[in-house]
Amino acid sequence: MLIVCSDNLTGIDQALAASYPSTQHLPCIVHQIRSSLRHVPWAQRAAVARAIKGIYQAPSYESAELALAEFRQEYQSRYPAVVHQWEIFLPRIAVPWSYSPGLRRMVYTTNPQENINCQVRKVTKNRSQMPSIDSAMRLLTLVLRDINERSLSRDRARPDWTGIVRELHIHFAAALPEQWGLRS
Repeated sequence: MLIVCSDNLTGIDQALAASYPSTQHLPCIVHQIRSSLRHVPWAQRAAVARAIKGIYQAPSYESAELALAEFRQEYQSRYPAVVHQWEIFLPRIAVPWSYSPGLRRMVYTTNPQENINCQVRKVTKNRSQMPSIDSAMRLLTLVLRDINERSLSRDRARPDWTGIVRELHIHFAAALPEQWGLRS
């Protein structure tokens, strides 16, 4: 594993460091936004979310720090808990600014995986029992195959995939085989 994006589970940093020491752990930005907006009244959420967007979508880490300073200045008196969360969170997400925008967009959230989990739950929730482990595995295999076929019919290969692969080879040269990810 090269990069792991996860929600802010307690102990995940330590578990990854113990099992996969060279893996970079990135907390999910979408989960952090949701957590922050819980402290904000409904009427103010759109404005606060726009201000937060200026932080995590900044073109560089230095710009993100400036956006956080502006956010602090504007919202410290009204939402100190939100400001405090982002002051702690920003250094934890510093690594993605060393990535290109394409790679950064690929790894900043766990939402694609959560979408797959939701689709699997939708199929399995109506079945309270499975006759055997084999039948459960068959059902999961069929569901995942269907999800994969739908995604392949909808999506084309990323136009920036070659650049992303080359960038991964730069960041993780020791961990990747020489031709990994490159299509002939």
